Amino acid sequence: MQKKYQYQLIELNTVASDILSIMGNNKVWTFTGDLGAGKTTLIKEIVSILGSQDLVSSPTYTIANQYIYPQGKIYHIDAYRIDNEEEAYNAGIEEMIYSGEYTFIEWPEKISNLIPNEAVNIHISSHADNRILEIHTN
Repeated sequence: MQKKYQYQLIELNTVASDILSIMGNNKVWTFTGDLGAGKTTLIKEIVSILGSQDLVSSPTYTIANQYIYPQGKIYHIDAYRIDNEEEAYNAGIEEMIYSGEYTFIEWPEKISNLIPNEAVNIHISSHADNRILEIHTN
């Protein structure tokens, strides 16, 4: 499946809700895009819609954050600072990805061999006041 959205930040809740409704049981999502494109902002909105009351922040320095929502846990991984896949294994990233819980991964290209083939791939680009979001699933 492929889907494309063009939106402004004021429409983020609608876009995030729509994405959740069409993704079904897919729980591993990757997010790509330039720095500042809106990856973490979109993840914050999705986590909120799922019902988490946790404060969502970029895990750039911690590598992974865990949030609680009514149906379980949500893992938010930022692989930007990971130097190699061995480091990812040592940080427990593989267990998070294959936990069966929602797992949102920024900079997935750094840990590409750990990403399951059925992962949802979301690419965000920023153009003036608009964002363009492209979803690809296998």
